[in-house]
Amino acid sequence: MGYKGGMSFFPTRPAPVLGALALAALAAGGCSKPPPPLPPPKPAGVSANSGGDTRGTILYHPAPPPKMPPNPYAPVSDKFVIGRRQKMAWALAEIDAHAHQQAVHTYPVPDPSWKGYTKQKALAQALRQAQFNAYLLEKHHAHFCNQFGISYDQLVLIIKEGREKNWPMPPVPKE
Repeated sequence: MGYKGGMSFFPTRPAPVLGALALAALAAGGCSKPPPPLPPPKPAGVSANSGGDTRGTILYHPAPPPKMPPNPYAPVSDKFVIGRRQKMAWALAEIDAHAHQQAVHTYPVPDPSWKGYTKQKALAQALRQAQFNAYLLEKHHAHFCNQFGISYDQLVLIIKEGREKNWPMPPVPKE
């Protein structure tokens, strides 16, 4: 085997690893069809051999089970017991209802039967009402966070947990 002067880089004699069929294919100018695809992987614990002999075979193992997700309410549940969080959610619902009532009272949306009613005036008043409601909620939530010593993110977690777990809420006041 080796490279001879100006000749191409091919061995002078075939390597002993190649079988008779491979030599015949090389002599004929190559293979006419591609090799067959590899078989699919075997399930865990099943040998590639048919006799159950696992020597020299690769055993395929399934992926490990997914890890349990961390508790999304950990920042709050570690600090407050569930009864306290439920009372906080109740108080937040009352704050939200009070802010909505105050916004509706301060900026009432005109009724179509009122004299001088236009859609533009109604939309402008509804926008003022929504902005005032958002302002009141921000103000009351900041006060609530300061009162209980929690962050705004923890406040959002308490509200979310209460909605997901269907905690009891105060009755909705009539407008």
